[in-house]
Formats: sequence, C-alpha cells, structure tokens
Amino acid sequence: MWEALESWSGETLHARHDHATGTLMLVAIHRARRGRAGGGTRMKCYGSREAAVADALALAEAMTYKWALADIPIGGAKAVLAVRPDLDPAARLDLLRRYGSFVASLRGAFGTGPDVGTTPEDMDVIAETAGEQVSSRASQGIEGGSTAPTAVGVLAGIRAAIVHVFGEAPLAERTFAIQGLGGVGSRVAAALVAEGARVVVCDVDGEAVRRTCEGSAIEEVAPDTIYDVPCDLFAPCALGGVLNADTIPRLRCRIVAGAANNQLGADDGARRLDDRGILYAPDFAVNAGGVIGVVGVESYGWSEERARAEVEARITRNLAEIFALAESESIDTESAARRLALERLGDGE
Repeated sequence: MWEALESWSGETLHARHDHATGTLMLVAIHRARRGRAGGGTRMKCYGSREAAVADALALAEAMTYKWALADIPIGGAKAVLAVRPDLDPAARLDLLRRYGSFVASLRGAFGTGPDVGTTPEDMDVIAETAGEQVSSRASQGIEGGSTAPTAVGVLAGIRAAIVHVFGEAPLAERTFAIQGLGGVGSRVAAALVAEGARVVVCDVDGEAVRRTCEGSAIEEVAPDTIYDVPCDLFAPCALGGVLNADTIPRLRCRIVAGAANNQLGADDGARRLDDRGILYAPDFAVNAGGVIGVVGVESYGWSEERARAEVEARITRNLAEIFALAESESIDTESAARRLALERLGDGE
C-alpha cells in the first residue's frame, strides 16, 4: 500500500474501516482545483486491500485528466467501497449512510456520484448523511442521471474515431463489438443498431444480454471471444484493464473506443495498439459525457438539450486534438491525451 502511494502523483488518500460490514472505504484525491475534487463511488469485491487501494489511486488520476479535458474546473478523485463477498444485502443501506458520513467529514473537498456497483438510488441514500456533496437524483436534474450523457459522449467518440480512420462513411457500413451491457453499453448498442450498423455484444450477465438482444438484430458471443470478433470498432464498456498483453494481439479491429474506465491493463498498452495499427480513443476522453452533462445541468443551469450538445461538441473536439497531436508528434494517443490534459491544468488552480 505504501509503495503504491509513494509512486502516485496525487495528493491525499482518506481511509475508514466500517466495522459493521468489514468494508474498506477509500477516497483518493488526485488533484483539487479551486478546492474541489470529484469522482464516482465504486462498490466492488477486491482480491486484496492493496488491489482496492491501487484501483482507487488509478481511477482518481484518470478523473483528473477527464475533468481537465472536459474544461470543468474540478479536480480528480474517486471513492472505492471494498466490500466483502458475503455482504448482507440488508446491511447495505446503513453502510451507504455511514459512507455518507465519511464523505461529509471531508468538508466539501470531495463530491461524488454513481459508478460501478452503485446506482442513482444509492446516491439518494448517501446524500441523507453527505448532503450536497453527492449528485443525487434530485440534484442532477437530468433524465437518466449520468448514464444517458455518458452514452451520448461515447457515441460522439465513436463517430469521431470512425471519421478519423474511415472518413465520413455512415455507421451503417460498419461492424461494432461491444463488451459490457450496463446502462451505457446497452444504450450505445441500441443507438448503433438504429443507424443500421452490425452490432456484436457480450456480457457476463445473461439477463443483460437477453434484454439488449431481444427483438433486435444484435448478435451475441461468449464474453471471452469478443476480442476475436472481426469488426471496425471494439468498445470496452465494462470494467477496466481489458487491453493487455494477452488481449491486444487478439483484436481484429481498426479502432478501440468505449465507456470503461482505465481500459489499458499495461503501461505500454497504447503503444501496443498503435504498433498494430489500431486507433485508441483514450477512455477518459470518450467517457466524459456524464461529468460534462451532469455538472452542466447542476452547476451551470444548462437544459438537457444544451447538455447533450456540449457533450457531443467537447468530446468530438477533444478527440480531434488528441489524434492530431499524436500524429504530429509521433506519439500514442494516450500520451497525447495526457499531455493536453496537463496543459489545461497548467493554470495553477
């Protein structure tokens, strides 16, 4: 744990042990801007506490880049609730309320919303004790919470990448492989099918696959074979770390662009993709629609229509800049995206 902190470029890690459930609560603040930092709350079973800490630190750093590219003056942070596999469902609500008290104890330094393993309904419970530091359903003022604008942003990112590689060819001429059919992945799959594209999907949750494929032309494959599907674009929309030394050689696509956080499972993942001639649209650039949309509505008073337009415009513009910089400097797109984010953080905030 200490080794992870020593090599981390962030600011603070707050931790609390929940004795009633054995849950390790972590809030990692990578960078505060104007006294604020924000990121989702992830609830997950980890193989070790060290793995939970490493995940929190990496996710918080990615949030710094995401906020910066989105042109929103909030710093990067993330919360992790590392729960035991035998967590009693009846104890979950009280755990969330105690976590809300933990968030409140940070006195406004950290704001949060849903992430993997938590829902908008969970945020309502957390807000009972955390107050305005939580993006609850009542405060979001946007239908579908962060999920809907995230999906809008992922679609914008997919279009930008398709145009960059293939030109203005319509999506109907393309094949897409989508890994993960949660709220974002299922929306993206439905939107692509509606435009006439061929869509192949997988998910470990059979019910999610059934709901998504029922009554449509969407095709299903086994989760471990999604990497082998011949396609124009592979969209990771589940958990992170899926692009690694084992899976990258198997990819049969020209583009990777999806909603999952921290998709690269190795430091050289972006370079490996580049070496194979696969365009990588960095995840923190593609999946920023949720933070842009929700913050725009909550803090800036945007309408849902304005939020959608801002999401599409900002993500499309950012990816165009990332791709251009990567080509002009002969660097991979992940390095280009981080460079642009750091330039936007150079204001001393």
